Amino acid sequence: MENRNNSVHYKMYKAKKNIVFAGLATTAALAGLTLANTNATAVHAATVAPQAAVTTTNASAATSSATSEEIAAAQNNVNAKSAALSDAKVATSNAQSNFDATTKANSNVAVIANDKVAVSNAQDALNSAVTADQQARAARNSAQADLNTAKANLSNANVNASGVAQQNSLAATQSDNAASASAQMASASAARVEAQASVDSIQQQINAQSDRIDNAASKFYAAGGTYDMLAGTVATPVKLQGQLSVYKQLWAGMDSLTDSLAAAQKDLKRAATDYGTYKAQYEFYTKDAKAAAAQAKQGQALLDAVNKAQAAYNAAVLNAQASATARANAQTALNNAWTKLNNDRVAYNVPTEAMVNQASDEAATASDAAAAALAKTHQNVAGPRYYAASDSVVKNQKALSDANAALPGAQTTLSNAQSDLAAAKSAASAATTAADKAAANARVAEAQQAVDDALGQVANYNAVISHANDEIARSQKIMAEQLAANDGRLQELMNAYEAAAQKAKDANAKYQSLKNALEANADPMAAATNAANELAAAQKAQAAAQAAYDQAVKALNDLNNGGNVTPDQPSNPDQPSNPTNPDQPSNPGNNNNGSNGSNTNNGSNTNNGSANNGSASNGSATVNGNHGSAVAGNGAAAANQVVAALGTKSANVASKEASAADSQTLPQTGNENTSAVVALGAVSAMFGLGLAAKKREF
Repeated sequence: MENRNNSVHYKMYKAKKNIVFAGLATTAALAGLTLANTNATAVHAATVAPQAAVTTTNASAATSSATSEEIAAAQNNVNAKSAALSDAKVATSNAQSNFDATTKANSNVAVIANDKVAVSNAQDALNSAVTADQQARAARNSAQADLNTAKANLSNANVNASGVAQQNSLAATQSDNAASASAQMASASAARVEAQASVDSIQQQINAQSDRIDNAASKFYAAGGTYDMLAGTVATPVKLQGQLSVYKQLWAGMDSLTDSLAAAQKDLKRAATDYGTYKAQYEFYTKDAKAAAAQAKQGQALLDAVNKAQAAYNAAVLNAQASATARANAQTALNNAWTKLNNDRVAYNVPTEAMVNQASDEAATASDAAAAALAKTHQNVAGPRYYAASDSVVKNQKALSDANAALPGAQTTLSNAQSDLAAAKSAASAATTAADKAAANARVAEAQQAVDDALGQVANYNAVISHANDEIARSQKIMAEQLAANDGRLQELMNAYEAAAQKAKDANAKYQSLKNALEANADPMAAATNAANELAAAQKAQAAAQAAYDQAVKALNDLNNGGNVTPDQPSNPDQPSNPTNPDQPSNPGNNNNGSNGSNTNNGSNTNNGSANNGSASNGSATVNGNHGSAVAGNGAAAANQVVAALGTKSANVASKEASAADSQTLPQTGNENTSAVVALGAVSAMFGLGLAAKKREF
């Protein structure tokens, strides 16, 4: 179905093929002429300039050995490495500041810090002692209550040790009786089984005897005898008297078996009766033994509970006495520690917990004010449309990024399909027999369909890219309109929020600084050691980030040079081709590229990798040079998200930093081989004119 849809889309698309080919030809020709008249000039990282927007076209209009998608991927990689390096530098700076602060701690501060540690430890010890004392008192009271309950239960049950012993004796006696009854029951069961087996055996003999009697009677009748002869009411001929004698003997045996069966059945009944009697005795003795054992167990449990509760109460009394003494000692130790700390504070000027708490309250107040200011931007009449448009920018930026990521694969598929089609047509031209021609033509049709499908897929991705760019531009226009609506009221609210956010950031920084100083004084030596370790780790991470960034820039420069590898050591050491400071854009006063009043998302820059240049990619949108904090998914929870971030960095400032990093276009080290560029331009121009003249069959 997807291939069919792609084919339909492409058939609609190729209906305008004349226009498409003309456009491709014009683009390729202009690209060639432009390249032919351009002198390759080295562009260094120290003067990074914004890149111009490049409209996405088919990959067939490539102007260098590196495709636009490869360059876009390389530029995105440099952007990521730049952001990582920026973060690493911030981490190193923070670690250095922390290390400097901890190394300034002198012996006087260490004395105060040790005093505070002593007070803290003494307070903890007192808290633990108070808790232990309270728990010991509660445990003693609980043990007293448990003992009283155990004694009451024993008294209410009218249980004593002699009664428990009697019940145990009765349980033992009845258990012995049950064992005897069980043995008799087993014997009776065996007798019953034996009697049943005898009954079954005799019954089988009777059945066999009956069969023999019937057989003898049948033979007697066959020989001419009659029932009356068997009954003895008529005389039996001499020749039949032998058979008659056998018949009578069989009946005599039957009578004997019948008597034996009656006796066996009597024995079986007697055995069953004995089994039932012994079983009833066994069940009675067993039940009586269990009842006596249960009563004895219950009584013993009550006795054990009293003994256990008494022992627990005795131990609880001793523990409560010891806990009370420990609590008094801990209180004395805390008083002494506070006295020493207060005396030492007179001579030294160090941050106190009260100062830290006050700074914490100020930071919380400033953060609440920032949250309130942000909420006002949402409550403003223009806010919903502004944030909805900002969300649209984020969503379409995602669609744009996904389409750009998928487009190279579709273009590769198209290229492969075109190669297959050319091969199929070549095979069809070489075919000689009718069968070979028919098979070759079938392969041509199949390859043509694959080309049509691939062209349709490429067209679909280009349509998505075009639509996303249009939506980004439309949404940014709406954002600009909403900021300017009502005499710029929303812009004023945005400015007020930025000011409140900065104030909150400053207040949080002040609080964190005092807090760090207070914590550092707790153990200066340990703090200094930890700070040194953290600084070393941060410097190592920064070095790794710098190396990764340099490598990414070098890879991008190699692609921009048309595949010529950029040397690790440039010819002019004073002007390195690989920038080493991604935190300083060429225009630091215009990090958002918005001072010209245009929308800076640059969503159309899909081939040079700058599709993420706009601040919408990190949840913000820049309109008319003003940064609106449009976090993805802006809604009722936006204020909470921003306030949660104020503890380390305000959302607006973080968004500005991200935009500053994204707005930097990548450095390009030019190739000074002008003749190569001229040749490449000429080839591109010829390629464009060839497209215009080429006739393809679809």
